[in-house]
Amino acid sequence: MTVCIEPYQSVPLGVRPLVSEMFASIGVSVDWRVWDACPAGVGAIRVRLSDSSPSMPNSEALAVARPYEGSIVVFLDRVREELNRHRGPSVIAHVLVHEITHVLEGINWHSDTGIMKARWNSNDYGEMCHKPLPFAEEDVGLIYDGLKVRRAAVARQ
Repeated sequence: MTVCIEPYQSVPLGVRPLVSEMFASIGVSVDWRVWDACPAGVGAIRVRLSDSSPSMPNSEALAVARPYEGSIVVFLDRVREELNRHRGPSVIAHVLVHEITHVLEGINWHSDTGIMKARWNSNDYGEMCHKPLPFAEEDVGLIYDGLKVRRAAVARQ
């Protein structure tokens, strides 16, 4: 899977390798690209890092995925709040994996546990600092189904 990120240099050190490792644990490889080298069409997932989140009441989302567009926006101001409590690249890596998974699955699905849980609690944040949160079995199946759909769409281009 190809992931294009802007601004590429704003991704904290260690995030891309951790995201790649998390997907590799289920047999999915990540091809990281800078925004300008992003292939056209439906194949790549585009990630923007925003320094400010939209002012929406009662919204605590760290990011938003638009599965049908194949795009993600990460709200760095909100992620930084969690980074201040939990050091290291693990929080932003988990946010990226969660949102990339939404794009791959093509649905707004949340699991009861693991990386695709709707809201992480303090135990989840503590765990992710030591080891990545796991994918639920149903998410792995949905990811593979989504990858097949994306490959077919790319082949039709």
